[in-house]
Order: sequence, then C-alpha cells, then structure tokens
Amino acid sequence: MDFTIDKLRSLVKKQQSLIEAHIRRKMTGIIIKESQSYDLKELVLKFIPEAIGKEFEKTTSGIFPLQNVYIRKVKILKA
Repeated sequence: MDFTIDKLRSLVKKQQSLIEAHIRRKMTGIIIKESQSYDLKELVLKFIPEAIGKEFEKTTSGIFPLQNVYIRKVKILKA
C-alpha cells in the first residue's frame, strides 16, 4: 500500500520524544514477537490486512491513543 505525500503528512503529527520512544519500544516488541512465531510467508500475510496495525493501536492505547496505524515498509535485517 502506498500513500500520497499529503496523506502521509496528515497522518504524522509532532509528539514528545519520550512518548515516541515508549510507543516505538512497544511496536518493536510486537514485531519481534510476531516474527519469531511465524515464518516469512505467514508474516507477510499478516501485514497485508493490517492485523498488526490493529494490535499496535490496542497495545499503545494506554500510552497515547493512536489512529490509522499502517505498516509502510518492511526491512529484513537477518536471514
């Protein structure tokens, strides 16, 4: 899924760095947990219907209420 520049800028708002660090830590924890429990093909199939985005919204709701969470890019670090 690709977004226009206007859509990306409307989704991203400036937040405090401490809140961003906590949210980023929660998101990376979810991605690591999911990537260890599924193989690559199943993980990609889970990214497509934005099931991980919904999990991000639920997990980080205590820190900051997120909306419209999407995964734009995935990079494989180790194979």
